Amino acid sequence: MKIRIPVIIKDPEVAEYKDLPFWEEFTVEEDAFLDGPISRRIAILDFDESGRLSSGTPFKPPIDANSFGRYAYPSQDLHDQQSFSDWDFVRAAVFGGVYKALSMFEESDTLGRKVRWAFPGPQLLVIPRAGEWANAFYERDSRSLQLFYFSGNGKKTYTCHSQDIIGHETAHAIIDGIAPDLYDSITPESLAIHEALADVTTVLLAFRSRKLVMRVLELTNGNIDNSNAFTRVAEQFASAISQGRHDFLRNLKNDLSMMDTDVDRTEPHSLSRVLSGALYSVVAKLHEELKEEKDKKELKSKFITASEENRFQRDDTPSLPTYSWGKALFLASERLKRMIMRGLDYLPPGDATFADFGRAMLAADAASHPESSSQRDWMAEQFEKRKIISSQKSIEPNLDIDSKPLAGLDLNDLLESDWVAYQFVDKNRKWLGLPSRIPFEIRPRLRVKKRYYHREGNVEDVEELIMKIVWTESEKMSSGPGLPSLRRLRRGVSLAIDFNTKRVRALLCTRPPEEQAKSRDEFIRQLAQNDILRIGDAARGPDGNILRACVSADVMENVLRVKNTARMLHIIGGYENGR
Repeated sequence: MKIRIPVIIKDPEVAEYKDLPFWEEFTVEEDAFLDGPISRRIAILDFDESGRLSSGTPFKPPIDANSFGRYAYPSQDLHDQQSFSDWDFVRAAVFGGVYKALSMFEESDTLGRKVRWAFPGPQLLVIPRAGEWANAFYERDSRSLQLFYFSGNGKKTYTCHSQDIIGHETAHAIIDGIAPDLYDSITPESLAIHEALADVTTVLLAFRSRKLVMRVLELTNGNIDNSNAFTRVAEQFASAISQGRHDFLRNLKNDLSMMDTDVDRTEPHSLSRVLSGALYSVVAKLHEELKEEKDKKELKSKFITASEENRFQRDDTPSLPTYSWGKALFLASERLKRMIMRGLDYLPPGDATFADFGRAMLAADAASHPESSSQRDWMAEQFEKRKIISSQKSIEPNLDIDSKPLAGLDLNDLLESDWVAYQFVDKNRKWLGLPSRIPFEIRPRLRVKKRYYHREGNVEDVEELIMKIVWTESEKMSSGPGLPSLRRLRRGVSLAIDFNTKRVRALLCTRPPEEQAKSRDEFIRQLAQNDILRIGDAARGPDGNILRACVSADVMENVLRVKNTARMLHIIGGYENGR
């Protein structure tokens, strides 16, 4: 069943000063919907401000099976100035905002499959009014997105009114499903990958709002390479929490490097700006290249395909330059979307670094477009410029991986049989990059179909087998008194195989642990000094549950085992001066 549902455009204040509508429509397709809104995968549970559970927004089914239905009211009955006081509308818009982010990850040219959550069960709970607090976060243990509200300057600000915040927190839940080891990582860059990709998700979602795109391009004369409504994350929230002193939580338009003094390499939000800035710089550069192609035939042959072009539907009549800039931005953002999200699919498990993620992105792009390296070159240049890597060569993809270990292997058996998978990995440790004799865990294998757009309008569907292997090592630790001398560290390998040809599309391993040892030492030291790191029963409240404001750990045989470090990734972390 398909329904049309409202989705907020950025947040009310941005819409107002950009002279935009407050919301637009988005189409959601699921097999069933209930009041709430609730589907098999997403459930809105709203509590009013007295703490009572709301009955939820009633579902209005389509008139017939071939027509669209809507939650809340038909759009012509909604008045923008009143929408945000109507909780039927707000709940529906939050539901639509979550689905907008989820759908982008799951598209046939991105992951090509439905995302599995990192927790048991099929349904993510979303709470639009979780309580009074200037915050919002995803939490694995409660299987939820929690969106709070707070008072200031004589008014209440609701984080559920911001599509940036909805998209950001939904991205955390999605990323946790794809790369769950990042959630428990003790490497600051792993958590910063989580945070950077959640911020970039808000930008990619903004690029998909046609009204916002056309308005911003009109105001900037087609230039997105400056600070703008796309790059500034959660403007209304930042203004409210700072009483008007700050314009945003973070700005993706930046030139920050790992060596800059205002980048705290042990704080994930601060550190994330280096990676998100690099990713945004690439999409801005690609947009400029596309804009400069005057000849439509040359544009199509160099950068896009007819299939891609047809996905940019003209539903209004902006001026020709603005329309052309908008088309270029759509195509640029789709390219970046595929590189980032397929790269996340290829990311090896364990404590990953920015460089590991860079290798995964470039490997994913090379697997799909080996003949076209421009975008990979730009990304590698950004990584080197920002001191993430010492040389571009260190993240160059290997386009000729030896496939001999796959000879005679039935990929269906590898996919379905844990025993066959174990035997294969144990036999090929050296090829895969596993240490000898160390125990390992094989994650559930995936068989996925991804769509690739090639030149001259060709479209190709490629089936992949994605396999991830993870193991743990003990690393020496010098993080301060009261802590053991060793800590647990996860490392891993990801293997992507073309299901039909048996060609190895990617073989990637997390880098040697000593590269990030000092950052881990300082990270754990700061957690302990701030009483955030709690060991054993000290991490539990009177009810026996892990305290929400802490990172829990256990010590076994003098080895520190840390869990749930991603609890730190609240929206207010790493607050940036927007002025």
